[in-house]
Amino acid sequence: SEAKKAFSKRKLKADFVVGDLFENVEGAFDCIAFNPPYLPGCKGHVDLDGGVDGLEVTRRFLEDVEKHLIEGGIILLVATSLCGQDAKLKELLAGKGFEASVAGEQRFSFERLSVLKAVK
Repeated sequence: SEAKKAFSKRKLKADFVVGDLFENVEGAFDCIAFNPPYLPGCKGHVDLDGGVDGLEVTRRFLEDVEKHLIEGGIILLVATSLCGQDAKLKELLAGKGFEASVAGEQRFSFERLSVLKAVK
């Protein structure tokens, strides 16, 4: 995978698990980073297609993330300004009892990408 190659190139050690979201993941973590497919309606591109509003995969992630997050753990999520998705994501996180703040962002000509930090 691309992640394995990137870690190997930088001489970093990590365990990699292949699956659909948390399908093959056991245990709980202090930090879970998630860069979901977030583009709305990008059919045929599993790495980009986030469904109708770009949040379909993220909603599935949020259904199970608490089972794999230790108490006081944090979630780092990539969000886009396209379609107001970043604001919608903050609402989804709040609905699950998380407080979300912007940990970092980068602007491009057509969108702003943010990394949201969510803590319960």
